[in-house]
Amino acid sequence: MSNIVFKVIVIGNSSVGKTAFVKSYVFEKPNLENSATVGVEFMVKTLQLPENSTIKVQVWDIGGQDRSAYLMRAFCNRAHGCVLLFDVTNPATFESVTQWKREIEEKCLEDGRKPIPCILLANKCDLNERSIKLKDIDKLTEDYGFIGWKEVSVKEGLNVQEAMMTLVKEMARRYDFLDQQLSDSNGHITLKKKISQQNSSDKHMPHVNVKWQNNCC
Repeated sequence: MSNIVFKVIVIGNSSVGKTAFVKSYVFEKPNLENSATVGVEFMVKTLQLPENSTIKVQVWDIGGQDRSAYLMRAFCNRAHGCVLLFDVTNPATFESVTQWKREIEEKCLEDGRKPIPCILLANKCDLNERSIKLKDIDKLTEDYGFIGWKEVSVKEGLNVQEAMMTLVKEMARRYDFLDQQLSDSNGHITLKKKISQQNSSDKHMPHVNVKWQNNCC
């Protein structure tokens, strides 16, 4: 049995839906009542793998206004991946994306000074009052080194699981836990060694597979 742990941080301005996103990902029937996050909170989702192995995804949420140096250090410490949300109906939240990305790159660097993989999510795509142009999102995604971007609706549960599996797959690849011989077309990723928050140089583990959605961004 092997246990793989990924720490994922969720960032973005207040009221973009970070806490609701975390609940929607972790729980099958989440309670999405509005509640502002104070300080730092985290929830865990366990992905079951063959041979009684698991991937535990720790999803950390920080209040949009709670960005003290102390909290941000604890929040970013040993993070493996990042989700950055903005509200497609609120241009100010999109304008803040670059500032958030720079801050994360300063505080959440891998060994060797490489930024952690980060996916950009455009929340509230179920609403009609969209004010962000797709070409602007495309350009920002490319210019600032996101692994990609995807429209999501936390309220409707649209693309939440797919977006997170995209990030899980990229973290597996980035930290060299992906068998590069497997192609995306077979619908699997293969993890080839154990990762933990305490030590990223654990012994190799038997190959295990986890399903992922081929329609991810």
